[in-house]
Amino acid sequence: MLDVLSDFIRDFARIDSQSLTILLVLLCWATLLIQVGLESKTFTAVFVPGMFLGGMTGLYLTRTFMISLSAAKDLQAIIVSAAGIAVGFVATVLVIRLHHWIGDVRKPLTIETRR
Repeated sequence: MLDVLSDFIRDFARIDSQSLTILLVLLCWATLLIQVGLESKTFTAVFVPGMFLGGMTGLYLTRTFMISLSAAKDLQAIIVSAAGIAVGFVATVLVIRLHHWIGDVRKPLTIETRR
């Protein structure tokens, strides 16, 4: 069991430097856009790990399953990284919405109004 997990982590981390550089540049631009749009460093810090993991997962899946979207390696890294960042962003938004929904469900049904 631990061997399978360690192999997965080793394969996940084995991404070439060119793809990782492309991912980090796109992630910086996405972070800048979120910072400008939301004007909150906290929300920006919440979204960055999800987007990074989304981009890394996209690169990992295309390499593992030998999915080729383009003949050029750098263009494929751009496409997959951008798609992974977008999926990571949506997943982070869904996790935040789920957290708020669970918080709303746990509130009592009757709320006393203060006068």
